[in-house]
Amino acid sequence: MRALDKHLTIVSEAEKSALYGLPDFDDFQRAEYFALTADELALAHQRDGLHGKITCILQIGYFKAKQAFFPFRLVDIPGEEIEFVMGRYFPGQTFRPKPVRKEEYYRQRKEILRLFGYRFWSREFLPRLQARAAQLVRRDVTPAFILTELIALLRQEKIVRPGYDTVQAVISEALAAERRRLSKVVEKALDRDAKAALQQLLVREETLSELVINAQRLEKVKLPIHYQ
Repeated sequence: MRALDKHLTIVSEAEKSALYGLPDFDDFQRAEYFALTADELALAHQRDGLHGKITCILQIGYFKAKQAFFPFRLVDIPGEEIEFVMGRYFPGQTFRPKPVRKEEYYRQRKEILRLFGYRFWSREFLPRLQARAAQLVRRDVTPAFILTELIALLRQEKIVRPGYDTVQAVISEALAAERRRLSKVVEKALDRDAKAALQQLLVREETLSELVINAQRLEKVKLPIHYQ
């Protein structure tokens, strides 16, 4: 059986953007995620200048929404986002977007992690992510399902999610390993004619889901399959 592509597209561009892109809040979400607690607001007010305070509030809101950080410039943030933050926390003041120094941007991220009890992603956590992916592919080989579950694990462990390429590699490797495992199951269970027919089916990647179901049945009954 041929190996899965290491650069397998695990979700559509729209799904990738929803998971990894800068949040696109509606009015309700804006009110929810930019409603700061006393501790969150205190952290924002510790920053220098109005532009630093607003940047921190935006980072806090975006982090609460996706448990991730996003590089952004204030001039690129939707006007309604800035207006909401200004009206709620700095009424009557005038805002002129200024760039925030890189050192301050990263200092804010560290403070936000401390506030929420999160840790930055580290390769030390990679084996745990790989083990979870190996479990998930035995339940469902749909890449989007595996991705969603891995992100849920990261949220549970309070780990900032790694880049998309890292998660993509983990899922691709797990699917390839599961394909090899199922291939061995099928090799033991099918006769020569059935193997030839199955090889034709596996020309299409999507048949892996059917293979999972059938191979799992074979594992349970442990009986050979013969085609008439």
